[in-house]
Amino acid sequence: YKFGPPGGTAGPATLITTTPYASTDQLSGLAFSKDGQHLYMARQFGNSGAPVNGDVVEISPTNGSIVREVVTGLSCATGLATDPISGDLFVSQPCTPPTGSNNIVRISDPESSTPTTSVYASPGQSSNVVFAPDGTLYTESALQNIGQFIVSISGTNSARPGTVNYITNSFELPTAVVPALNPLNISMPPFLL
Repeated sequence: YKFGPPGGTAGPATLITTTPYASTDQLSGLAFSKDGQHLYMARQFGNSGAPVNGDVVEISPTNGSIVREVVTGLSCATGLATDPISGDLFVSQPCTPPTGSNNIVRISDPESSTPTTSVYASPGQSSNVVFAPDGTLYTESALQNIGQFIVSISGTNSARPGTVNYITNSFELPTAVVPALNPLNISMPPFLL
């Protein structure tokens, strides 16, 4: 579905996907490229209700069709975000291992014909991932037998990218974090649940 600035209602007038995706696809995250010209989607493929594999594809913002596969073999691909500095994609894999992992994977050069993947950080099983304007990555992560935390991960422009900072575990079952601009210091946004 596509909505203009005033919003709208999910229905035939706002539906852009002309051909439905396979019933086994579990659509997870959407993210535009840094320049806004490419739309990416994280998917999981179910097997008796349990996600066992996943990928990130580029889809058409006009009709929702798959333009190309960006990367395959990402178990439990869920949260998806674009780094505002590098333009790289970051995807979480929160399903219980071995189906998922504690990793957030970086997809470098997603617009190229040969994007590469690497583990950026391992904060725990994380669902949503989102960037602040300074490149700091925020998520919520679950650590087995410890709890669930709101987490910040140093930006790709830092001296040691991927440094994990567990901010708080004061929330039960957080699933999304969104940084909000701090008018007093835009480089250090607070976060909202």
